[in-house]
Amino acid sequence: MSKKTWIKVKRGLLEPKHIEALGTAWYLYLFILDSADWETGTIPEWKDRYAADELLKPLTMIREHRKKLVDEEYITCDQNQYSQKITILNWTDPRRYDGVIQNASEQSHVKHEPQNNDENEQGTGQGTGQGTGQGFSKHSVNENPSLCHISHTHINDNGRSLLLIKFEELTKIIQPSELIDPKSFISWEKEISKWENLRVTPRDIEGAIKKADELKSNLSWPGSITKYMTSAKAREVRDTTPPAPKIVIGSDGKRYNGVTGEMVGDNGLT
Repeated sequence: MSKKTWIKVKRGLLEPKHIEALGTAWYLYLFILDSADWETGTIPEWKDRYAADELLKPLTMIREHRKKLVDEEYITCDQNQYSQKITILNWTDPRRYDGVIQNASEQSHVKHEPQNNDENEQGTGQGTGQGTGQGFSKHSVNENPSLCHISHTHINDNGRSLLLIKFEELTKIIQPSELIDPKSFISWEKEISKWENLRVTPRDIEGAIKKADELKSNLSWPGSITKYMTSAKAREVRDTTPPAPKIVIGSDGKRYNGVTGEMVGDNGLT
């Protein structure tokens, strides 16, 4: 992580019950606190893969530890169309001083109530923790830090990309194991990320596989069809882009828009 980040937590996080409950997932909990939207205590679009890249941790470890935080009721995860939404339970907006708890868990005790006052800055408050943003103070203009780069992901309850699952179903080609062939595993993950950035849909995958079959192309991994989907997406953009207006030269020798009749400059603009 190249950026400088500070996270303020309440000393209650050091209580034995939280040390035991968080276990080795403590770092991911702090990362989630640091990334949350202050007002809601949520990360609207979460992607395990980007958290793994940011923290330099194996993807499987991030998924395992996120599940642990869910099981221990520190967070909840809800599936969206293109991402997961993480909600931090028992959250308090750090800009508020009334201690109002949001996203209350079913537990009777407060697991991780965030606070932000002078007493807590001295580490004397009770409760557990709160992240204060990507290097911003409590008076910063940007009061709602988030993982803005996490988006457009199709994932299932096991954290696997639905696009990857679709590819495997159609081709019967299975992603290599992270333990047996980590290099190939990572290559597949990066390729699926390209698909997500292109906003690929299952139908796009079907069309690309059909195109590869028609051309008798070698089909061995997701990268084998990426070029076909890239071309298809480019065509979609061209088809939805209105054509440039026709430029005509008037009897006065000036340039005019052939549709509107307005005079245009040398750059084609009115």
